[in-house]
Amino acid sequence: MYDRSVQFTSDDGQSHTVQYDVVGNPRMDFRFSVAFPFHPATATSPAQVTVVREYAQGPNALQFTLPCGGFDPKKHANLRECAIAEMREEAMLVGGEVVDLLPEDHPGQSELKWSRNKFKPFLFINPQPDPSGHAARDAEEHTIEVLRVTIPELYGIILGGQMMLPSVFAAFAALEALKGRKLI
Repeated sequence: MYDRSVQFTSDDGQSHTVQYDVVGNPRMDFRFSVAFPFHPATATSPAQVTVVREYAQGPNALQFTLPCGGFDPKKHANLRECAIAEMREEAMLVGGEVVDLLPEDHPGQSELKWSRNKFKPFLFINPQPDPSGHAARDAEEHTIEVLRVTIPELYGIILGGQMMLPSVFAAFAALEALKGRKLI
């Protein structure tokens, strides 16, 4: 967290400076990705989405989220690679068709009003379980619970206030893309 001073000029020409608190993570270049893993309906099951439930340190509670994580310039060439890595690490899923949910040249959606962090959401259509059966996880990721939910169950989680906001944004963008493709 740091302070940002911004100088404004009022309508009468008077200048004044306002101090703002800004949060963000410079180690991840103030960027992260969010992945929406979608499993199309089959003859025996409805369409489903993989979500994770994990400890969120801000609210100090277990929360639902989509697989997401910070961009590491040493590990990822771009945010798409970051999303692919997070899918494997958090949801233990690989492959599938990857769809950008924001234009390629978009700088990313702002996380919060007071946050410098921005994120890009990606839709993964029909990812498969990681053949290795597990992924290398950070210490805090070993408590993650991976679940598949139906679209109505996903709406219930979102509308029940149980999902973190970047994941909510990604979910609504992905659901619109899936409707456009007539997959839901």
